[in-house]
Amino acid sequence: MPSTRFDGELVTLNADVPPADGRRLTEFADSFLVEVSRKLDAEPPAPSVYVFGRRRDLRRFLRRESPAFAKRTGACFVSEDGDVIIALRASRNGQPALDSLRHELTHAVVAANFARPMPWLDEGLAQCLEEGMPPGEPAEVLDELAAMDDIEDRILRVVSITEHADLTATDYRVAWGLTWFLIQDGGYGWQAIRRCLEPPEFGETPAQRLARGLGLGPEPIARSFKIFLERRNERSLGD
Repeated sequence: MPSTRFDGELVTLNADVPPADGRRLTEFADSFLVEVSRKLDAEPPAPSVYVFGRRRDLRRFLRRESPAFAKRTGACFVSEDGDVIIALRASRNGQPALDSLRHELTHAVVAANFARPMPWLDEGLAQCLEEGMPPGEPAEVLDELAAMDDIEDRILRVVSITEHADLTATDYRVAWGLTWFLIQDGGYGWQAIRRCLEPPEFGETPAQRLARGLGLGPEPIARSFKIFLERRNERSLGD
């Protein structure tokens, strides 16, 4: 276990780093949590963050605390006591990579405020915010999705998934691109994202949940995203 603890206003950081670095990281994490929570009209959580220098120590911790994440290099989960926990592998100098830290802090905001989030949106949002706020255009991802002839079918599959474990690597990319589109270019914005994060009503299907949040079902959303990709590709060719 990391032996040094740094207490921020929200975050408790456990990491073997110099004091100045520990204070900087807690201030960074506190600020990011407040910013994301404000966008989602949510309460900032107060997670405990553990940064491990060795992969085996991280895995040992996750096997004990949350076995479902034992093979991950980063994880966010809610403990049996209701505490939000983040565990990360250090990248260098005992510090976590900032993109990984942002990713898991985004999960922390969602986990603390929204029960049973749709997996694609939970992961898509965390991917979007890895580089910070506001989310920048994931050009490489959008280019990859634009090249898929079956992108509409892939979207319909992704938004129907109810378990995080069922998401494939490609599903993560689809979720990333779709979430960015909804925030930035889809005319929906953060309030629509928040509505989609609201817990499902009794007996509600993923399609009904999406329609409640966005005002449109999966098919028109998939079609709109495909049109956006086509137009973006045409602009790129024109340039």
